[in-house]
Amino acid sequence: MKFIRSARSAMTLCISLLSAMPIHAMAGLNSLLPSLYGGNGVYLWLVPGSAFPHYGHFAADALMHFNMLNDSISSQMGAYPTSSGAGGFAFEYDEELGTYTKKTQSLGPIFAERANTLGKGKFNFNVSYSFFDFNSYNGTDLGSQQIVADHMPMFNANGTPLINTNPAFGPVGQPYVFTLDKVLVNLNLRIHTQILNLGGTYGITDKLDVGALVPYVRIQESIYAHGIIQISPLNNGRFRTVHQWQPGATFNNGINGPYGPDSTASGSAAGLGDIMLHAKYQWLQSDTHNLAGALYVVLPTGDKSNFLGTGEAKVKPTVIYSRTYFETLTPHLNLGYNFDLSNATRNAVEYAAGFDFGASKTLTASADIIGRTEPRGDGTGEKIDGSVGFKWISPAEYVYTVNTLLPLNHAGLRSNLITMFNVEHAL
Repeated sequence: MKFIRSARSAMTLCISLLSAMPIHAMAGLNSLLPSLYGGNGVYLWLVPGSAFPHYGHFAADALMHFNMLNDSISSQMGAYPTSSGAGGFAFEYDEELGTYTKKTQSLGPIFAERANTLGKGKFNFNVSYSFFDFNSYNGTDLGSQQIVADHMPMFNANGTPLINTNPAFGPVGQPYVFTLDKVLVNLNLRIHTQILNLGGTYGITDKLDVGALVPYVRIQESIYAHGIIQISPLNNGRFRTVHQWQPGATFNNGINGPYGPDSTASGSAAGLGDIMLHAKYQWLQSDTHNLAGALYVVLPTGDKSNFLGTGEAKVKPTVIYSRTYFETLTPHLNLGYNFDLSNATRNAVEYAAGFDFGASKTLTASADIIGRTEPRGDGTGEKIDGSVGFKWISPAEYVYTVNTLLPLNHAGLRSNLITMFNVEHAL
């Protein structure tokens, strides 16, 4: 009971610290990118005395690209890495001693699962904290994203295309050359994530464990946009000055003006993420080989509009194999298929392969290759990460974990480094 009270106090403190910062994104963080330049796309200033005075119509194409990039990023937010639900303890009943003893010297993997179960009546409780920045999207730094917006086609009042009829203005019978100009928008996106996970696993029988993982997520996002007018090489005459930013203007979320090159948006959100329920049944057990089946159910409890969750229920059946050598080295393999109950194109094959090594009775090292691929996905490709970490058990049998997760390829939305700290205890 002392541990439960301590864990409850620690969690309350962590949530208080995560919640202390103000929340700004009332409309949802997924609305920030489309809100740039007032939410209507990029317009340029109506230049007084211009050869063809008009507001530079780059709005539709710019807004389309903002929305496309936003949808791509949003679709990959909300699904955050979680540590193993099994924890560092695995017990079996010793008939000679008349009590439960630890099965191996190793404290188990960190992001993967081993086939061993906790043991009947055993309860494992853990609290973990992870933090990271999203750094890249499909191999391009999030601070160096760029969109290219084309000029809107221009039409006469009767709906026919506007073409040049004056040879002094350029080729007759062709669209005005200023419509070939483009606007480049350089985007610097920053997305910082903090996750506090509260988990518990209970051994119903010696072969069956059930548990849950409840995440509390905090997201901070900021975007800075800088526009550059790219004059077409064909626009080398009197139309060269048609497209200009308003001198001295900075946009900063105004609507329909001023028509400056810079726009910013920022916000933060915090709350419950997607809750995960899990069960594991060990159907093969020996001194060396262990095989288990697991089922993970993710509930859409997180707010998708604020990137706190995916907004989709998921079910993942998984096969788990592990084998222990000399009671210290345990290679393990996890293979599962994640069914997205809202969108079958997001179904994914997920796997983890690695080992945990009990270097001593108090210290365990763990390493894994973790992968995910969507056979019918959007072309993002396979995501592959590497996990390296250590577990240390104190004399009071609290297990402390530190782990890093590193990307091994560039597909999708990625973080250069995910750091996680965890503490757990078995009752």
